Amino acid sequence: LFFPAFACCLSAAVDSTAGERERRSMEVLMAQPLRPWELIGGKWLAAGILGVIAITLELVLAHAILSWLPLEEVGTSWRVTSVDLALICLAAVPLSLLAAAVHIAMAMNARSFKEAQTTANIVMLVPMIPGLVVSMMELKTAAWMYAVPMLSNQTLLGEVAKGQDLGPMPYAVTFLSCMLPALAAVAFASWRLRSERYVLAV
Repeated sequence: LFFPAFACCLSAAVDSTAGERERRSMEVLMAQPLRPWELIGGKWLAAGILGVIAITLELVLAHAILSWLPLEEVGTSWRVTSVDLALICLAAVPLSLLAAAVHIAMAMNARSFKEAQTTANIVMLVPMIPGLVVSMMELKTAAWMYAVPMLSNQTLLGEVAKGQDLGPMPYAVTFLSCMLPALAAVAFASWRLRSERYVLAV
């Protein structure tokens, strides 16, 4: 359910960095009275909002369908209220921002648009690994899971769907587990943009 955070912002993130450098439009932007972090911040938020919209729409649609289905007949349940859904969507916002930040940081390090796109497609699969490992090993929910990006969102949704009363801490940890590395990736991209070698693609 949370994979669109990485898929839907990919094109915007890569095209606004590696793509603009290949088209030489990055030099025009750098000539404007903007600091590197302001330029990267704008690209980051523009790409990240696509992921936010995608996840929100998907979760709302999934909630509508799962609430309508008679899941009790197959031995499962969906006990997510509208308030729970809103909190889960809010906690998932940093995941989209992290996805956009990682794509931008990776694209800033690529030599060409094609290389950036290829690298981003590979990196996009990495956040899925912890969730797959937990599912295959059938691990019980533990506190550390809320500190792993994307796995934290999956764990949070899964526990809420079971009707568990989690309290505010899992939501806060889920939020911060994505927000902090997202800010770090944006800081790296901003630092990278200061290099003339990057802007001139040499």
